[in-house]
Amino acid sequence: MEIIELELKDLCRPEKNAKIHSKEQIAHICNSIKDFGMNDPIGIWSEKNIIVEGEGRYLACKKLGIKKVNCIRLDHLSDAERRAYAIAHNSTNQETGFDFDILGLEIENLDFDFKDFGLDFELTQNINNKELDVIPKEIFEVIIECENENEVELVFNKLNKEYKCRVLVS
Repeated sequence: MEIIELELKDLCRPEKNAKIHSKEQIAHICNSIKDFGMNDPIGIWSEKNIIVEGEGRYLACKKLGIKKVNCIRLDHLSDAERRAYAIAHNSTNQETGFDFDILGLEIENLDFDFKDFGLDFELTQNINNKELDVIPKEIFEVIIECENENEVELVFNKLNKEYKCRVLVS
């Protein structure tokens, strides 16, 4: 796999992207890029340089004024494989959470505010054995039942302007 550097302006956003990128998420990606650099190449396809995976990073780089980004070509994929890979790539990270015991050990002496990256938890010290416990903050959710996909999109777009939203299909 070869990493190539391209001008951000030469990349093309996909016509359709099932992955939602909220303003809050883009801000978290911007914070990560500012603190750690742009460490993940953007996957692109065809001579049009259509973004297959990494649109959130693309939007963050655009917001940060970054002119050139590392990319990898995914031209070995057919159009159907490209579309399926984009979905698979974006869904695999949603399958699991954190091992909070290990997370507590990993962040114990790190001087970072992980809220900047979208992680919201509190550390507590266990007085008896002096170990850190990670307690995820409570998440409160509102469920809105919609009649069809168009209504879901309409409601989501309205609410997502002011609140962190996600769509669940059951």
